[in-house]
Amino acid sequence: MKKILFVLHEDRRTGAPKVVLDFIDYLKKKHKEEFTVHIFIKTHIGDLYSELKELADKVFIKKERGGFVQRLKNYIKKKNFSQILKKEKYDIVYGNTVLTMDELNTVNKICHNTKTILHIHESQFLCSLFLNKKIAINQFQQIDEIIAVSNFTKQNLIDNYNVSDHKIKVVYPYINLADENKNINQELKDKLKNNTDLLITNIGNPHLTKGTELIPQIAQKIRKRKPNLRFKILIIGNRLENEYIKAVRLDIQKLRLQNYIEIIDFTPNPNEYLKVSDLYIITSREDSFSLMGIYANIFKIPVVSFRNNGGLSEKYEAESFALADYLDTDDFADKIIELSSKNKDNLHYNSSDFINTGLDEIYKILK
Repeated sequence: MKKILFVLHEDRRTGAPKVVLDFIDYLKKKHKEEFTVHIFIKTHIGDLYSELKELADKVFIKKERGGFVQRLKNYIKKKNFSQILKKEKYDIVYGNTVLTMDELNTVNKICHNTKTILHIHESQFLCSLFLNKKIAINQFQQIDEIIAVSNFTKQNLIDNYNVSDHKIKVVYPYINLADENKNINQELKDKLKNNTDLLITNIGNPHLTKGTELIPQIAQKIRKRKPNLRFKILIIGNRLENEYIKAVRLDIQKLRLQNYIEIIDFTPNPNEYLKVSDLYIITSREDSFSLMGIYANIFKIPVVSFRNNGGLSEKYEAESFALADYLDTDDFADKIIELSSKNKDNLHYNSSDFINTGLDEIYKILK
């Protein structure tokens, strides 16, 4: 039996940690006799902790520096990564996101026969934001295998970090619908659709890469083109009232779009909003691969996104998916109006291409 350690940069309920949760669930159901599964969490938020703890054989939380009381607390509850490696002697250490690069580098220094795998979900901008390029180039060379979520992600590693093509395996994100409630929340639908002809959603923590500040501009252009259209755009997933989201709120106020845009704080069940929507928009400047875009496709919700902004268009080729010219908000507004005029139930969706094939591919890499 092989012993594997999954390293998570955090246990927040977001895309990358959820991928690990789904994959461990898959291993426990289909390959239980092959792996002992441990998890190391760098930043303990707690959203997924109970679910991870239920699935794994052991869960460790990173030991942090602090005063005597803090050190005592950490000694009791938290663990040092290097000490764990020396004691447990893993066959495989699997890092989930580039924020686990330092841990994988530590593995190579301590455990010379341990296979290291890095699963990269980040775009070009996020890699440049999180990584020191000179250091990262060397760290990438030490990793045995790399999983990229799209060719878009893979090409960034090749072009900017000198990673060899043969080291990277593209595995598109997978969707686990086993625990997905397929029923529509009728009360939520009635509330949101009241006096609304077109309900549009955008899901994800507002950020520069998500292009959230473009949404008021897009809404203004829709209103000018279709003054009688009763539409509303929901921006779902706000976690922090920082200067960025304050600027977006100010734009909404200055453009008098309060009746057209609503900012909704983070919810663990954003699909409840997606399922009652008429349209889903991805305004991202970069998005290595949009899991919410896949969910929209599966729920038969048309999608509008920018061309050349990520990996979704590598797999999603259907009349329910419209691409506007990059950062062209006029074109984006036109695509929304064009798609909204069609009966979404009659559009073509290629949802069968997105269900769980990636789980088997990652399992083969572990082997």
